[in-house]
Amino acid sequence: MIDDVNWDTWAVIEKLQPFGMDNSKPVFKFSELEIDNVRKFGNGGIHLGLDFKNSAGKKVPAIGFFIGDSEKFNLRAGEKIDLAATLEKSFFAGRTELRLKIVDIKKS
Repeated sequence: MIDDVNWDTWAVIEKLQPFGMDNSKPVFKFSELEIDNVRKFGNGGIHLGLDFKNSAGKKVPAIGFFIGDSEKFNLRAGEKIDLAATLEKSFFAGRTELRLKIVDIKKS
């Protein structure tokens, strides 16, 4: 459930580290997620950014590197998808945020 993307969940995942060959990051399945926003960025749109909203209306970002130009990931706001993703803590532009890292997407 998208509401489980929060700092409490991250604290549990952090305890499972270090991640590597014999201890891969947990992958979560999110079903029937409605896309709030789609953006492609990077060199010619090679990266994909998606935003979802949790039940409180708070933005939950997801990012997929080197998949933005794939026809498989040609998505629109309002569309529903099933998402496989890992949870990660990101440091970008001086901000810390919790986001999903896209593993795979299936259109619902």
